[in-house]
Amino acid sequence: MSSSFRKASMMVNYRGSILLAFLQNLNYAYSLVIKRTHQPVEPDAVTKTFQLPADPPVNEENELAPQSVYLHQLMNCDDRGALFTSAGNAFYEDFQPFIHNTHSVTLCGQVTLWYYGTPDMDQRSILGGVKRCPGKGKRVPKSEVSCTCYDLPQGQGNLIESFTLDYC
Repeated sequence: MSSSFRKASMMVNYRGSILLAFLQNLNYAYSLVIKRTHQPVEPDAVTKTFQLPADPPVNEENELAPQSVYLHQLMNCDDRGALFTSAGNAFYEDFQPFIHNTHSVTLCGQVTLWYYGTPDMDQRSILGGVKRCPGKGKRVPKSEVSCTCYDLPQGQGNLIESFTLDYC
């Protein structure tokens, strides 16, 4: 391939790129003009009716109990504690008093609490877990006032920087 042919083909590719960029910018500018001149249309409301099946898959018998945890700074859950329903780390203002200062937990519902030694909840930093799960032939009460207190192992409460809640 001669050098003049290469230069010519490079020039065509270069001009083609410029043309493509110009067309894309033109299309973008056109879309802005269209957006400014057309008013948004509010669609008509659609009313739908839903009918529950005669035998729904979840009922009062098999629904899961709501999960929550109270974190405590004292052993034996001897203080008021703070309620959480999912997870916590230094990002959450309500969790900050419990960083390096969580010594017992009150679990409510069917739940597993995992606690970590880092704020990012890396699995390699798991310090431990506490479960409130049904055993063979046993059930966990669904009442929000039926909860169980657990003390964390000595020394681990001073390491906790985050936690998560999972269903059993």
